[in-house]
This record gives sequence, C-alpha cells and structure tokens, in this order.
Amino acid sequence: MEITEESSSSGKRKANPLNYKRNVIKKSRVPRKPYTNYKGDSIPSKVMPPPPLRSCNAKCFEKLPGKEFDENYERFYSLDNKDSQDMFLQGLINIRDIQRRRARVQIGNKPKAYASVYHVYKRSVKEKVCLSAFTLVYGITPGRVRRVRDLGALGKSPKDKRGKNPSINKLR
Repeated sequence: MEITEESSSSGKRKANPLNYKRNVIKKSRVPRKPYTNYKGDSIPSKVMPPPPLRSCNAKCFEKLPGKEFDENYERFYSLDNKDSQDMFLQGLINIRDIQRRRARVQIGNKPKAYASVYHVYKRSVKEKVCLSAFTLVYGITPGRVRRVRDLGALGKSPKDKRGKNPSINKLR
C-alpha cells in the first residue's frame, strides 16, 4: 500500500489554524465584514458614521468633504489586521513637547508630559484635525486613540496581544 500526502499512517488530520473558529472570527472582525461572534450572535458589518451636526471651533468637519471622509474610512478598514491599522493611526498622530507651562495649583492630577496633534489625509496631504474628528473619520473610540498615542510617545509599536496567552486547558 502506498502512502499519499492526504492519508498518513497516523490517521490524523493536519492542523490548519486559518480555519479555526477563533481565527475566522478575528479576521472577519477587522475589515468591517459581518460575522458571528463566539456566542453565536450575528454582528452586522460596520457602517460609516454620519458627520456630526455641530462642528468644533476649528471647523474640522468642514475641512473634509464627503469624498475625503469616505476615502479615509475606506483606507483605514482596507488594512488587513489590527496591528497594521494601529501602525497607520500611529503615523497620523504627532507627539510634541508642551509649548507653554503655566503655574497652577495641582489637585491630584499630574501635568501633561506631551501634546498630540491628529491628522487625516486630504488628497494625500495630512490635514490637522481635532480628536473628535479623528475618531469619527476612522470610526474608532478615544480609548483606542489614547492607547496608540501613549505607545507612540514611549517609542513602541502597537502589537495585538489578543489570544496570545497559552491555553489553560492544554495538557502538558
């Protein structure tokens, strides 16, 4: 009897981590595709939020017409995983020193160590915007921006640490 690649003598299938349920959910979650979560609930695809009715003092939303708004959103979600998305965001956030410090009474809060400037692309040129416009254009939360910004201030690149811990059910 001749052994082929499909049937081995041990009778076990080869592992294919790309088809694991956990990895399929993780991959479909990043690029806005509809997916079924671990509980079995169907999650619809992410839709671009509408621009707000009120604008900031710098009129950031008026700087970005609908076309640039859509292009930024599509460019961000066309990236294939969360690490590349976070690196993209980190490239759009500039960290700089505080320009002027004022003597104030501190009540429990420590002073800021740095200031940050947020940008979005407008015809392949970076345009300065406020934090609320930055989060709305890319459809992300301020917490994610804060994490990416703080890692950039420390000189670290963001890494996705989800699912990297060893399984507690694994037999040794």
